Amino acid sequence: MSNVTEFPSDKSIRGRLDEGIENLSDVYGTLERAYGLIQQLEEKAHLLEIDYNGLLKKYEKIVAGFENIEVKYLEYATNLQFSLESGIMGFKEDTCE
Repeated sequence: MSNVTEFPSDKSIRGRLDEGIENLSDVYGTLERAYGLIQQLEEKAHLLEIDYNGLLKKYEKIVAGFENIEVKYLEYATNLQFSLESGIMGFKEDTCE
């Protein structure tokens, strides 16, 4: 008694390849839309950061100095720097030396 290995027919493989093309096309289209959405969100975040940083600079003047700003307000600031030499933290456009 011999074991006969049946190979898939040419039609079967073509059908699976066609299905693979369709599935990959759907996934690639979804990825493309997702990347576009991420880009839009990054642009929106950037504009919000600019606004937030400006408000924080105004708040610094109201509370009479950077050191008086509550930590929770610094958490989302994107314009901070820290000087290792002086140990002073401040806004990037200000000097920390």
